[in-house]
Amino acid sequence: PKDAFVKGHAQRGFLLFFLEAVVLIFLLIVDNTLGRIPILGFLLVIVLQFVSFVVFLVLSLLGFVKGLAGEPFRMPILDDYAEKVPVSD
Repeated sequence: PKDAFVKGHAQRGFLLFFLEAVVLIFLLIVDNTLGRIPILGFLLVIVLQFVSFVVFLVLSLLGFVKGLAGEPFRMPILDDYAEKVPVSD
């Protein structure tokens, strides 16, 4: 049972890290394109960065706390994709 728990936790953690990297690249592209608009672009980039930071921080902290407690944590949308991440035994 512990091996399945650790495997699932590692899959979710890797997927969350990968998604953070993709969102970071997307935010850099948005910042270099739409962020050039004087006021509206600046506000758009700030709001997108803040929202993405809060979402990833909350998901990471929930996963961390649930992992320490030994409880499974299911991320609503990402769980279907996390099970497809290959993890060697």
